[in-house]
Order: sequence, then structure tokens, then C-alpha cells
Amino acid sequence: MPALTAYRLGLLFRSARWLPPFLLWAAIVAIGSTPGQPFAEVIAYNCMALVPASAWTARVVLLAEPDASRAVLVAARGPVRVHLASIAAAALVGTGLAVLGIGAAGATVGFADPALATAAGWGTMLAAGLAAGVACVLVGVAIGAACTTPLERRPGIAIPATGILAVAALVAAGSPAQAAVTGVADAPGPEANAALLAALASAVLVASVAAAGTAWWSRARS
Repeated sequence: MPALTAYRLGLLFRSARWLPPFLLWAAIVAIGSTPGQPFAEVIAYNCMALVPASAWTARVVLLAEPDASRAVLVAARGPVRVHLASIAAAALVGTGLAVLGIGAAGATVGFADPALATAAGWGTMLAAGLAAGVACVLVGVAIGAACTTPLERRPGIAIPATGILAVAALVAAGSPAQAAVTGVADAPGPEANAALLAALASAVLVASVAAAGTAWWSRARS
């Protein structure tokens, strides 16, 4: 599996297909990172941006190869392994964006206000931001996989469905992504931290179900 995941990552980064979701993420982060804005709100914008970016990345990774090339890989390693490696690759890219965004926000705020960087709760807030970011990445990858695998031959439906579900995941009550963004905006605090952990656990469950379901679909289709 690690070799397959590395192969899928290599396909992604050797092409320019990673650029549009990255630019989308960067644009949303830039809009939400105005000078003087509270650090928790900056982190919340970072997390919000990860949902559509990760969904788009998952779609790009799952469709990275021509049909003939993918057929050879599936015959050699099996459809389930290839599919799960693609999902893992998308999740790794999204997690990298989460670390990059939260680290950059922390460095920027800490440079502008050194007293804040040494204040109590700073480390907790960074950890909360990372947890929320991972939760949003997992939800985004789940959306991308669910809207791509069954609808691979219908991009006219799959692409808008991915966008609609990504937005819905950020605004719908009960969504792990919505809970994660709300929790990190309220952090640090015992209740907010508990909500973040619950959101992360829910996101892991959602991503696991989506991965299992789409892997089954991939195997049945093959």
C-alpha cells in the first residue's frame, strides 16, 4: 500500500492537476487572513478551505490515469488496493495543506505579536487547529470519493455534486466539518476541545465508510 500511495502521489505532482485545488485553498485562506483578525478565525478559514480543496484533490487523484494504464495497475494490484491508495494519497495532500496553512498562520501571528505566541493556550489552539484541519480533510476526501467513483463517467453530475456537498458539509448542522470549524473558532476551552475530538472521530467514521463503500463499488465495477 505505501508504494501504491507514493505512486499515486507521484502521478499527481508530475502533472499540473494539483494546482487548481491548491489555488482554491490558497484563495479562501487569503480572503480569511486579514491583518488583525483573531487567530482562531484565521484557523477556522484554513479549515473551511480544506473541505472543497480536499474533495477536488480526491477527484483529481482518482482520475489521474488513462483508462488503459489504470486497467494494468488494477490487474496487477487489485481494484481495492488501487482505490484505497488513491484515497490515502488525497488525504495526505490535504493534511499537508492543513499543516502548511496552520503553521503559516501561527508563524505570521506569532511574528506580529510575540506575546501571543508565548501566551497560555497557544499550543492548545495550534493542536485544535490541526485536529479541525484533519477532520475537514477527511470529510472533503470522503465527498470527493463518493462523488467520483460511482459517477466517473458523468462529470456533468459529479463535479457540481462535489461542490454542493462540500458547501453543505460546512453549513449543515451535525456535519463533522461544520462542528470542527465551529469548535476551532471557539477554542481553546474544555467544551470546544471536546467538540473538536467528537468532530474528528465523526470525520474518521465518515471517511472510513466512504472509502469502504467506494472501494466496494470499484471492485464490483471491475
